[in-house]
Amino acid sequence: MSSGPHVRTTTPKAAMAAGPPRLKLRASQNPTAPTPGYVDGAWWPRSRDLSAELPALRAVLAARLGPIDRIAYHTTAWDPAVRHFDQRGSLAPVVGYRRQGSDTVSVTTTAGDSLVLVVVPPGRV
Repeated sequence: MSSGPHVRTTTPKAAMAAGPPRLKLRASQNPTAPTPGYVDGAWWPRSRDLSAELPALRAVLAARLGPIDRIAYHTTAWDPAVRHFDQRGSLAPVVGYRRQGSDTVSVTTTAGDSLVLVVVPPGRV
C-alpha cells in the first residue's frame, strides 16, 4: 500500500533543461544596431520546451541587460509554451509568431533594448 498519491514536481523535459543556459553573447553588446541579419548571440537549449528553458535564460539575460519585458519565438519551432512568465511579481509576455525566424528568439528589455539570439536546435551540440 502506498501512503498517498505520488506527485511529480518536474517533467522529464524540465529535468533536461536543468542547469545554466548554454549561451554565448557578443562581447561588445550593441542591442540598438539596426543592421539586417544582426544577431547578438547564440543559445543552445537542451529541449524544445520553452516553459522549462526560459527561466534560466531570462535570469542570465536579466543579470546582464536588466529586466526582461518580452520574449518572442517562432510558434512551430517549439513545443506549446507558457504565454507569460513571472517577472518579480508581474507577468511579462512570451509571444509566438509565425513571422519570427524559426532559428531565432527575440528578447526585449523593459528599457526597450532588444537582442536576437540564434537558436541551435537541441541535439545539435
